[in-house]
Amino acid sequence: MAFVCLAPQFSFAGDCNDLVLEQVNRMPKGGRYSVSHFAKIRLQSSAHFESGKFFVIPAGPSFCSGATYLVFIRTIEALRERGQLRLDYGTLERLIIRDQRDGEGVWGRWNANGPAPRVCFTSCGSVEISTISIKRSRVTS
Repeated sequence: MAFVCLAPQFSFAGDCNDLVLEQVNRMPKGGRYSVSHFAKIRLQSSAHFESGKFFVIPAGPSFCSGATYLVFIRTIEALRERGQLRLDYGTLERLIIRDQRDGEGVWGRWNANGPAPRVCFTSCGSVEISTISIKRSRVTS
C-alpha cells in the first residue's frame, strides 16, 4: 500500500510519514466495501467542510480511493493545525468531494482507476511528489 504527500506552493513539514501513518491508524477497522451511489454519498458526508475546515468522520460502506482520500484530508488538517501547512480557502474548496467524474477536479483525479493519487498530484502541478511505503514507513522519491 502506498500513499502520496504533496508540497506545492506553501510551507510544508519535510517528512510526514509518521503523521500519515497516524491518520491511517485512526481509520475504522473492518466495514463493508461498496461502490454504490449510497457509498459515495456516505463518503461526501464523511469529509464535511465548514468554515474553512474539514471535519472527517468516516462512515461506511466505503471503497479504496474514498478511504485513502479521507486519510489525505485528515493529514492536511493535521498539518494545518500544527501550523505546518497553509492553504487558501479556494484550494480547500477544491478538495471537497462533490459529484466530480473520474479525471475531473482533485477528487475526480484521486478516484480515477490506476495510480490515482500520483496522477492527481502530477496533473495538479505539485512541486514535489513522494511515495510513502506503509510497509517500510519511509519516504522515497
